[in-house]
Amino acid sequence: SAYIFAHADVAGFSQQEQELVAGLLRMHRKRFQPQQHLQTIPLERRAAAECLAILLRIAVLLHRNRNNDAIEVAVTAGERSVALQFSNGWLAKHPLTRSDLKQEMRLLAVAGWTLGFS
Repeated sequence: SAYIFAHADVAGFSQQEQELVAGLLRMHRKRFQPQQHLQTIPLERRAAAECLAILLRIAVLLHRNRNNDAIEVAVTAGERSVALQFSNGWLAKHPLTRSDLKQEMRLLAVAGWTLGFS
């Protein structure tokens, strides 16, 4: 999907925007390697692109069971950090999601990002 989006003639997107979306598509699962997948993004926009990729990864993780149940979560992004605050008891009722968030925390730490959640 990333290759197709990067090389397609997509109306309404500049080449730079296409490269950003392609980078996000490459990073939405598995290892988080912004230095490899965001090389073409200008340095002044790279931190924002990394944060967008993290938010996409979290959205994919939270939408694991593909149901329409609402999740109340507050998201706070800082410089190289993202914090998630779930409604009372939500994480206790979803231990697999908690486990996935712990794994995501480790993956992001390798790239110098901090993920916190409660």
